[in-house]
Amino acid sequence: TFQPELFVAHAGALTADIVKYLSSNKRIECIFNITGSQQENLDALDTLIQNNGIRSPFFFTNQPDELNSLLERKTKLISIMHGADSFLAQQPVNVESYDVELGVFTNYDIKDRLNDVLSDYESYHLLSSDGNLADVVDSVVQPIGIHKLYRNYKTSLITNESLYFPQSFFDSLLYGNSTYFKPKYSSQDSKAREVINSILDTDQNLVYNKKESNVDFDSLKKTVLQKHTCLSRVKRMFSKLKCSKIETAMTKMIEETTND
Repeated sequence: TFQPELFVAHAGALTADIVKYLSSNKRIECIFNITGSQQENLDALDTLIQNNGIRSPFFFTNQPDELNSLLERKTKLISIMHGADSFLAQQPVNVESYDVELGVFTNYDIKDRLNDVLSDYESYHLLSSDGNLADVVDSVVQPIGIHKLYRNYKTSLITNESLYFPQSFFDSLLYGNSTYFKPKYSSQDSKAREVINSILDTDQNLVYNKKESNVDFDSLKKTVLQKHTCLSRVKRMFSKLKCSKIETAMTKMIEETTND
């Protein structure tokens, strides 16, 4: 219907009909998100692209370069990480205000894994957007409006089953108060801190170790606005496409958002 110049999709959404359409429309450039793929999936996608004459300047992963284990083949592979949604504040969502010491946002059953963390706080909530965890968390929260929950907690803790930095981590840094990350396995703490320090350009520790309050979250919020929002993602994508017009427009919007 739209005859696009650019087609962007997750590799998992690729169907035979889409392949047929893209292979017969050579002017369309295609970019595939391969986050969550195994090496054999990436290799198969690369072969599919080559054999069907589909134009694909690059694939991308939401993992930072430091955590990407996939090997690039003929098609270039780059990192375009998650970022905070800087437009969430404009959504007319009403969320009840309250004041709790700790909010733990998880995508897995944390039973017995964070007892040493929870013991630091008199009040806490366990929250998840995954309905399958309804029996093990205090509340299942909808993605729309969750950004307004972060401010209800003096400290927000983002914990993920895999060593992966979801959008919620950046949203919490932007919209919440104190925000920390905690890998599922303590053996990953050191690597998580190394990556966070690199992507946020800081030497402050955002991997939860013990209850502390010496992190400059106001400074980190500014870093998120400058480098890790939805605008930053678009800018990086189009800079790799060498589309200077959109890249410049994104730079201007980022500057306006940061200085707002």
